[in-house]
Amino acid sequence: ILAVIMSTADSWLNTVSVLCAHDIAKRLFPNLTEQWELKIARISTCIIGGAAIIIASKDTGILELIWLADNFWDPIIMVPLVAGFLKFRTNGIS
Repeated sequence: ILAVIMSTADSWLNTVSVLCAHDIAKRLFPNLTEQWELKIARISTCIIGGAAIIIASKDTGILELIWLADNFWDPIIMVPLVAGFLKFRTNGIS
């Protein structure tokens, strides 16, 4: 079971690092080289992993951690998702 949990966490960290490096940093800095993109991916993995360790090591129960994750999930993911389902369209400036 521990291997499955660690594999899932590794996949999520990899996804976050690729998103930070390729989708966010590359858009902010279009002339970014592949070496800097890799460095940004590694740094973002360390930062997100460290933050996850700090949050998980708090003396709270699993239910409180789930509620904490939901507090970030709902406004960040659900609002744009519902807006997309309602056919709300934006342009590149917004």
